[in-house]
Amino acid sequence: MTDSWYVLRLPVWLLRDGSSMDRQELVAHIRSGDYFITLATLLDVVSDSLTGENEAEGAVLQQLIENLIYIDKSYKLVKK
Repeated sequence: MTDSWYVLRLPVWLLRDGSSMDRQELVAHIRSGDYFITLATLLDVVSDSLTGENEAEGAVLQQLIENLIYIDKSYKLVKK
């Protein structure tokens, strides 16, 4: 793992395993104000699937999840 907290070496299929959102779903989550919490939940599912050899990646995901929860509680997305 590198010094960056946001470098992950995960199989792409983990992120798209039945959880991918199309554009309409994405916009719906943003409008309803639950996009960040939805993203955090999806990342938590990925994190739970990691095994012992991927503990460092799991720690990175947990930090990202905490950041997303903070953003969800503190900020609102506004279209440019």
